[in-house]
Amino acid sequence: MEALTYTSTYRTNKTRFRLTNLTDMHIGAASCDEALLRKDIGRILADPNHYCILGGDVFDAIPRKDRRFQASDMAEWLRGENAVPQAQLEYGIELLKPLADQGRILAILCGNHETALLRHSEIDLYRGLVHGLKRDDRKIGLGYCGFIRWNIDRNTRKDPESGGCHERWSVNIFAAHGSGGGLLPGGHALTLGRLGGYYDFDLAVLGHRHVMQSLRQTPLYSTPQGQIRDRHRVAAFCGTYYLSFQQRESERMNVNYAEEKGYFPQPVGVYTFVLDPGKRSIRVEEPPHDYPSEKGSEKGSVKNGKRRPKKSAA
Repeated sequence: MEALTYTSTYRTNKTRFRLTNLTDMHIGAASCDEALLRKDIGRILADPNHYCILGGDVFDAIPRKDRRFQASDMAEWLRGENAVPQAQLEYGIELLKPLADQGRILAILCGNHETALLRHSEIDLYRGLVHGLKRDDRKIGLGYCGFIRWNIDRNTRKDPESGGCHERWSVNIFAAHGSGGGLLPGGHALTLGRLGGYYDFDLAVLGHRHVMQSLRQTPLYSTPQGQIRDRHRVAAFCGTYYLSFQQRESERMNVNYAEEKGYFPQPVGVYTFVLDPGKRSIRVEEPPHDYPSEKGSEKGSVKNGKRRPKKSAA
């Protein structure tokens, strides 16, 4: 577990910050809706105040010798690759590189797929990803879970470099890849409700369960002046890019992991959180109405491109 700090500045109370938890991408799986992921990356890059967390299970990370391996659930661009995990790492770094170049990544989490690969094959995709996306001395590797102190400062001077912080809103974020499971919404709600008893946070973001579900709490407290105030707190399981079903043209036995385990169909996409410094509030923003991507809505799946992303110019 780590504790990271990040500072952003703004000038007017009309400014809104956004945070998207890009969790459970499963890059390298045919069931990864890569078109949707690229669209979300584009949305983040289009707004200078939009940041992200890479929430674990960034990679599918299932090599050929793994009992979960199915050749039919490999992305097309992986076909013919001998070193499957290394190919996924190179592809993922190139895909996520624009976010790193613009300083939009607050933290990177590892997930159970990365930790399982490390345990059984001694291949550390998480470490490779952190190294590949790190741009300065600021720590971005959070491990499996940890805290991010996001200081959002209002700067009233024309020259932000000159200082002059007028007021600060410190948002305490608890980020974890998550664990456990369950099919019913009540089980997820119970987990979210219990978090506040063990972790102090304004916003808690989790993944792993491939569901989108949020819970808002307003605990009361008293000030030193004897006034009663409420505190707004949000916790959420943030979704996934892993399709819960795929309609295939072939009559061969092509079943993805979610179908095999009998998981209920879930929408793809992830939550974005809107932070309003003026009101000091956090709002959960549902995925845009054009989700899933057009290709995904036609057949319940997305055919990944055969080519890897082009290398950026040095």
